[in-house]
Amino acid sequence: VGQPSHKAMATLSPEGVAEMRLTLAENRCVMFTMQNCKWCDRAMQQIQDIGQQCKKVRLDTPEASQLMHTVVKTTGMATVPNIFIDLVHVGGHRELDVTRQRCAAGQLGPDNPVCEFLQGTPVRC
Repeated sequence: VGQPSHKAMATLSPEGVAEMRLTLAENRCVMFTMQNCKWCDRAMQQIQDIGQQCKKVRLDTPEASQLMHTVVKTTGMATVPNIFIDLVHVGGHRELDVTRQRCAAGQLGPDNPVCEFLQGTPVRC
């Protein structure tokens, strides 16, 4: 679980960086996906099963090419799903599972916003 590298962000197109930042800022959970991705569907189902919502953003469209490049360079992941929760990069389906297990075991600390999300806790104002 981690945050985007500022060094990686500096070498990317301003448009792609702006789109990624805006998408992450406006949504508590963002899942970058592609069409017909069974792992994306499974991760989304896990999130919905805990009563949470996650914005799906497809990267396999012509208009998403700069965003896709930004996501890959920022996260180091060229696979989907690529999940962010509360601006924190979680990773893919497997990492989502591991993070949920670590949260349930109390291994990620108290008041962890990712764990709160994965345990179905609503946003605190």
